[in-house]
Amino acid sequence: VNILQMCGRAGRAGYDKEGFAHIILEDNDTLQFEKIMKTPMELTSTLTDDIEMFAFHINNYIYANDGKITKQELYDWYNRTLAYMYNNNAKVLIEETLSKLVDYYMIELKEGIIVQTKLGRISSIMYEYPIDVHSWYMKLKYQFNIKYLNDAMMCNLLSMESEVSNIRNDDIKNAETYIQEHENFNDFVNNYKLDRYNMTLMVNNAYVLYNNTEFEYIIEPIRADIDRRFLTIEFISKMILSIPLNDKFMMYKYRFLYGVKEQLLPLVRIKDIGNKRAEDLYNLNIKNEDDILNNIDKLKQLLGDKLAEKIYLNIKNKYYKW
Repeated sequence: VNILQMCGRAGRAGYDKEGFAHIILEDNDTLQFEKIMKTPMELTSTLTDDIEMFAFHINNYIYANDGKITKQELYDWYNRTLAYMYNNNAKVLIEETLSKLVDYYMIELKEGIIVQTKLGRISSIMYEYPIDVHSWYMKLKYQFNIKYLNDAMMCNLLSMESEVSNIRNDDIKNAETYIQEHENFNDFVNNYKLDRYNMTLMVNNAYVLYNNTEFEYIIEPIRADIDRRFLTIEFISKMILSIPLNDKFMMYKYRFLYGVKEQLLPLVRIKDIGNKRAEDLYNLNIKNEDDILNNIDKLKQLLGDKLAEKIYLNIKNKYYKW
């Protein structure tokens, strides 16, 4: 399906009469792909397959129309979609989805008029699922405490409810083992009575935070999206809840990006120092840029003359990652 979608983009609509797509294959794959390309595929729509996805699109459609539409306008929009061809009696589904968006505080219904809320606009602007934005809002309002911010709280806060469907049975088993072995996370699960799925989401974030490379399939997608998650949460906290976020909160973004403990941040911040080098330097009692400048010989012994001098110049020239 992905191959067909990419080939379908060959040529510029409105400019080219035809387009060309070239597929480069190993010899033993050629017959298989020829069969795929020659086999007709039924054209289908997935718009209404998942109600959370449908809520996402409806919320964004409302945003695209200045945050206010009538129910009739929403029905008219749906009637123009490919999904309408497969489900032309979607009034019940639309009403159910609107009810869900009301529950998520994305919209308000006023005498047949659908009005998007501030929280709904944040969801649309940041292109996040309404279920996730609502979850972050509720956690910030009822679970989050900036004075007692810790790793378990942040890992729970950054969880995305929309990822529950991606959880595998092995993920749950690994999370249960992790919780048993880590007291702070175990306490958090018990205090907030997290179910096994939300517990697993929290532990998945812990794998990212501590750079547990055994779980690369979890780490990669979360880390790739971490900037957007933090920015969305920052918008909710400042624009909706008026919760001040201190430097420690913002430092977590870099901890997730590089998978390091807080004490390694001053080193990881320096260009050409990653989490492994930072840990090696810290073990030599080199904990910040001043320690590096004052221990260049020790740095050369660990990293070699060329790299040590490069890092030394990075500090002098203020080449930092943030």
